[in-house]
Formats: sequence, structure tokens, C-alpha cells
Amino acid sequence: MMPDERILNWIEEIGGGYVWDADVAAINLLEVDLCDDDATRLRELDGIQQVAINAHGLSSSVIRSLAEIPGLSSLVLSNAVLEPEFLLELEAIGPRIELI
Repeated sequence: MMPDERILNWIEEIGGGYVWDADVAAINLLEVDLCDDDATRLRELDGIQQVAINAHGLSSSVIRSLAEIPGLSSLVLSNAVLEPEFLLELEAIGPRIELI
């Protein structure tokens, strides 16, 4: 499935990166400071398998919405301070959660 090119271009413009080919669909925003509105745009990416994101400025509701992206297999969160109960909630949604 082809992603929305506007979103991929925006990811590059703000300093992030992505891999989108036949085997892998992943974005990397570990070095980018995002607000909730910015991160919410990622939900529009159909077919994304991995999201790696700097979670420092993100609310728990936006982090939860990212974990709910259909087909997401891995959510990597840097600079995240999460309560153990919330981490369990995220893991129950489906993707593997990795804190770095």
C-alpha cells in the first residue's frame, strides 16, 4: 500500500526519516520534538509497521492513539515517562512497545 506522500515529505521536512518499501514501512522521529497535533498526523499512514518517536512532549492519549494504528507491530518511544499500568495498557493494544 502506498503511503500518503504529503506525510512522508512532512516527516523529512521536520528532520525525521522513513523506510517504505516492499518489506518494511517504518518512520523515525526519535530526534524530533513533536506536539500532540504533529504526532496525530502519523495515524494517517496506512500500512505503517513501526513508529519510532520522541515521546517527550506527547500526551498519553496521543501515545495510545499511535499504539492503535492498524497493523502497527512496533512502537519505539524515547524520552517517555510512563506509569507501569499505562505501559501494560499499551502492550495490550497490540504492538510491541520499546522504551529507549
